[in-house]
Amino acid sequence: MQDAASVLTDRFSEVLERLPAGLDLDVLALEAKAIQRRREVVDGAALLRIALARGPGGLSLRQTAAWASMQGIAKLSNPGVKYRLDQATEFLAVLVERLLAAKIPGAELRWPGRTLRLADGTCVSKPGSTGTDWRVHGVFDLGRGGFSHLELTDQHGAEALERGAPHPGEIRIGDGNYARAPVLRRLHTQSGGRADFIVRLGWNALQLTTPAGKAFDLVDYLQCLPPDLSPHWRSGWSCSARRPRRPKRRGRRCVARRPERARRLTHAA
Repeated sequence: MQDAASVLTDRFSEVLERLPAGLDLDVLALEAKAIQRRREVVDGAALLRIALARGPGGLSLRQTAAWASMQGIAKLSNPGVKYRLDQATEFLAVLVERLLAAKIPGAELRWPGRTLRLADGTCVSKPGSTGTDWRVHGVFDLGRGGFSHLELTDQHGAEALERGAPHPGEIRIGDGNYARAPVLRRLHTQSGGRADFIVRLGWNALQLTTPAGKAFDLVDYLQCLPPDLSPHWRSGWSCSARRPRRPKRRGRRCVARRPERARRLTHAA
């Protein structure tokens, strides 16, 4: 545990220098309603400094209050620190979005007019917890070499491919957890039909049909494939297995046999 008296100085001025040009923390804090009355915490920079001390700095509420007082930032009680940070959730979320958007693009890794992005999530647990307390959802831009979206939810925040607004020409890639018809439909709608996706598909995740509209039996099709068949594409349509009357989406399925090593690991699990 850190002692607030040992953290009398920090390098916050360097943090401010690394923020995007033109980013006004005061305006951002007011717009996000993190600061409504300039009383104890008078500006956005002070609020960010307190948040960094409490979060990455690892100080407790009591230590954060003492540290802020000794630094001349604000005079707050323990509950006062918690209240201010609870009110700052939107402010910090928008700040992260601005930082990600301002990231300088690296070498391009894309097809002409296309951008590849990976979607995934992870679970976070409190010390001593026996389950999931929070989930971190991220979208990683392969061309820029960094995250384009980060989002923190409680344990009820489900993985969804449309977290992080898609842009025209994007191809978003996800694992089998994202292969759900409502999720894929929302991604398509949010992009105005100008973004695509690649997901690993379970055998019963979607109701599949042929281009002619006939039911497509995926299991029967796979059982008839020769053992030495190379990966190949097959066009078709799909919709929700639970709501077959919903509008269908056109897509292509890539069919490939799993490597022998992967099959052995699956059987051993």
